[in-house]
Amino acid sequence: MGCKTPSRSLSDSRPKGSPVRRLESAPDGPWAGRRAVHMEGTGRIDRVASMALWTSRLAFSLVEICMAIGILIVLSLLTVVVFDDLVGTSKERAARQDLDVIRKGVLLWQVERRSDYPHEQIPPHEGVIAKDPWGHPYRVRPRSRIIYSAGPNGTDEQGAGDDLSTAYESYIEDELRPPPSFRVVEHGPDWLRLGWDPVRYRKGVAGYNVYRRESVGQTTYATIPIHPSPIPSTQAPQLDDTGLMPGTVYYYSLEVLGTNGERARYPGQLGYQLPASTTVVQVSVTPSTLVLTAGSTSTFAVTARSAGGVLKTLEFDGVVHPLSSSSHTLSISKRFVTAGLFDLEVVATDESGQTGKAKVRVEVQDQIKVPGTRF
Repeated sequence: MGCKTPSRSLSDSRPKGSPVRRLESAPDGPWAGRRAVHMEGTGRIDRVASMALWTSRLAFSLVEICMAIGILIVLSLLTVVVFDDLVGTSKERAARQDLDVIRKGVLLWQVERRSDYPHEQIPPHEGVIAKDPWGHPYRVRPRSRIIYSAGPNGTDEQGAGDDLSTAYESYIEDELRPPPSFRVVEHGPDWLRLGWDPVRYRKGVAGYNVYRRESVGQTTYATIPIHPSPIPSTQAPQLDDTGLMPGTVYYYSLEVLGTNGERARYPGQLGYQLPASTTVVQVSVTPSTLVLTAGSTSTFAVTARSAGGVLKTLEFDGVVHPLSSSSHTLSISKRFVTAGLFDLEVVATDESGQTGKAKVRVEVQDQIKVPGTRF
């Protein structure tokens, strides 16, 4: 029978005299559960390399933590900025919705009154909010026909800058209708001035006609207007009717003419009686028409009379002359320097405030240089 050789453990397989190697668990901490190499045979455990590795890993972890904190701060700032942008966008959207509602209210006001909206405040209308989301009142610019909010900064920049605005259309009729607000604007002893609001017709307005009758017994107005041709729509909507008798009632009718040939007459009649007065101021100028060359001087004879009153002033070409009698004649000289057509007016006023007027038309021509002469 053979002899059995005693078995040796792996630890006994080292060469004779070599140190014994043994694995042990590392201390608690980031390297818990790892093994440290112990060297036996020399009586020393080599922990230097493991501690250096553990320290470097700890430093790297602190850098990662700082980077994470920095990222969180940046994300927080971005979140605040994005939130503010969302709030601003939401307020701007709400303001634009309000402006659209106000625009509809303005258009409704114009349709109901058949005229352009004249106010700087928003019209009272159901559903209209008086202030914008930033707490500032909405405003209107009638001349520019815009409705606007002062915007986030609250500064009224007349629809510019950061103001939010929307435009609205001027009132225009689809159907030709008579002019509104036919009225007497002012009057004198023998004249009156008629006025009305212009008509806005989508197909265009050519002009206006004014008709007159002088008694209630007349059932119809004169078929011929009191002026020779229609008053163009490009001129001021008014007409002076002169040569009237104080104390007489005059009745007027107004008609609008479309560019397409349509006509629309004012539905009612405008009646007016000039105040009866025993005081009538008359003014005459000689010459009443004149043609001369530039640089010339002309003298005018102005006569003013007041029946039953005393004249107080006479004004000619902006110069006022005091008077103190019922009849007066003045010689007034004027030099005309530049060429052109000039309409001068003479106005005499008495103590009761009654006035009389006369006009002078002067045509001033350029000087014509004749050969051989010197100017």
